[in-house]
Amino acid sequence: MKTILKRDLRILFKTGAGFWLPIIFFVFVVFLIPLGIGPDRIVHNQVAPSALWIGCVFSLLLNLDRLFLPDYTDGTIEKLIAMQIPIEEYVIAKMILLVLISGIPIAMVSPLLGVLLNLPLTHGLYASLTLIIGSLALAAIGTFGSALVLNSNRGHLLQTTTVLPFCIPVIIFGTSAIKNYVSLQIIAAELFILMGISLLSVAIFPFITAYVLKINVQQ
Repeated sequence: MKTILKRDLRILFKTGAGFWLPIIFFVFVVFLIPLGIGPDRIVHNQVAPSALWIGCVFSLLLNLDRLFLPDYTDGTIEKLIAMQIPIEEYVIAKMILLVLISGIPIAMVSPLLGVLLNLPLTHGLYASLTLIIGSLALAAIGTFGSALVLNSNRGHLLQTTTVLPFCIPVIIFGTSAIKNYVSLQIIAAELFILMGISLLSVAIFPFITAYVLKINVQQ
């Protein structure tokens, strides 16, 4: 697992684009929302949690189309199966990769973008915490969606329509946790529900994704 993770990180840092693209896309999405809704700072504050979470989800989708494809086409996944190496560990390595290149960088810039949306810095830091927690669930769901469309000619469209329904609970509880913290100044129950969703996703999806990858290799 460590070998695969180090290899993928090395490739990403060499090419550069795969690392910076989700962050740039996230900044653009959040930056364009104030331009679209006008100068009303109260409205900015109200839409900030949703804007941050929607930007996070769609930024993560950018890295899914080639998450497994290179290893699938060059036979790496088939070799791992033949060597009886647990594919679940391989999937977990890809999940960690998504969190490292999308979840954590996006969470780091979100407090600054929250200020742009009239969200105080302390609230922005709390939003960052929810994004880090939720990114675990999003990464687990994303690996499943990426594995599901490996043999599809319309992979990106099918991948998006597959992943987004699973992301809806994460978005709902993530935005609710921020809104309740902003209005009530308390750590709301939604944050703990979000933690539960992330833990459940990390526990279940690696096995489902590994099974899907094995089916794709056998075809």
